[in-house]
Amino acid sequence: MNHPEIIHVDTLWKKLDPMTHKEGLVWGLEHLHQTKLELEDLEQQAIADDNAELHNEVRASLIHAKIVEKELHDKLKETN
Repeated sequence: MNHPEIIHVDTLWKKLDPMTHKEGLVWGLEHLHQTKLELEDLEQQAIADDNAELHNEVRASLIHAKIVEKELHDKLKETN
């Protein structure tokens, strides 16, 4: 699994600052999608390793990611 490099807050802000609200929502959804894919890979690894604790933590993170994804989609609809 690829781990995103650690981004300094100032670097991230420079990337996000010029974005419109709508562009920021789209950016967030794209990055959330990538995070979900990585969590799904980790879930498969936890299942293969028979690691119930990790599997439960990953499932909780996936559920949270899906909730946030729905909220971002709803906010994006409001901007259209």
